[in-house]
Amino acid sequence: MTSCLLTLSLPPAQESLLTDWLSESGLFGFSSWRGWGHTSDVGRMSLREQIQGKENRVFIAIHLDSDAADLLLQQLASTWPQLDVHFWIQPIIKSGKLNDLKVT
Repeated sequence: MTSCLLTLSLPPAQESLLTDWLSESGLFGFSSWRGWGHTSDVGRMSLREQIQGKENRVFIAIHLDSDAADLLLQQLASTWPQLDVHFWIQPIIKSGKLNDLKVT
């Protein structure tokens, strides 16, 4: 089982919908933050974002195994095909709680 970090990028207007769905699916322990997306796809940007040259986005990061990440993406795509979600998956080399580390 390979541990990975699934990151979702979506418009702020879809944040509550997706975070509620994740929680109702029993997926807890994810993190979210706001940031900017830089894309050449200006068709979905507001006029303000086009002028600024960046798109307001919400990012949601979920630590899980790669099979669960693939399944989650399939469920997300079939449940919410209309959402504007970009995703990427990164391997996790190491993770844990800092308080659990033994200092040598």
